[in-house]
Amino acid sequence: MKCLLLLSALLAIISLVHGAVSRTGKVDGNNIYDHAIIPRDGTYVFYNQHTHQYLAFESSHNNLVRLASSATKWTLRRHANTKYFTLRLNNNVNHPKCLSTRWTTSGSNGGYDDAAVMWQCETDNKKRSIAPHMAKRGKYPPIRSDKQMWLVVPVTGRGIHNTFRIHSAAHLFDMTPTCVFSQGVNGGLKLSNCKYNTKNSGMYWHAQRVGK
Repeated sequence: MKCLLLLSALLAIISLVHGAVSRTGKVDGNNIYDHAIIPRDGTYVFYNQHTHQYLAFESSHNNLVRLASSATKWTLRRHANTKYFTLRLNNNVNHPKCLSTRWTTSGSNGGYDDAAVMWQCETDNKKRSIAPHMAKRGKYPPIRSDKQMWLVVPVTGRGIHNTFRIHSAAHLFDMTPTCVFSQGVNGGLKLSNCKYNTKNSGMYWHAQRVGK
């Protein structure tokens, strides 16, 4: 009996650390979706409450970064008849890039969603945005739509307005859910485990609509 209890505890820890399949995934995913708002299409800037830095894009390296004083204007496009949306922009050579969920492997523990990065937009596009030389070689598999879709859940509290957690739609209902966190990692920003009511100011993004 003690061995079974120990094994259960270890599996629970692995689930939290590595984003493994979660026994509460469906409940957590439904809670996030139910508490998410229906966003308005438009142009937005996002400011992190903990770091006092903007969610920004560095076009020269196609990197998602944080900048203290310079904001990137993001186009929010709602996914039809849902609460999901994409965040997109064009880089300095006019290629459309979307905020995307990156998957990484973790040895014998499988893999997990580790970072918010910038990839070519394929979700809600009329055609795939792929460099011709990659398409010819067949080395660019389609990006799963949920990896480029997101949800925003309002942060509640005294004096808090227009502030949200940005939840990844990838593996929302079967793995430990994740949010865009203010910590930088190679190529983007960390995706950190979170639920619809997680209290962590590093996950709090103030959204300001600055255009249609």
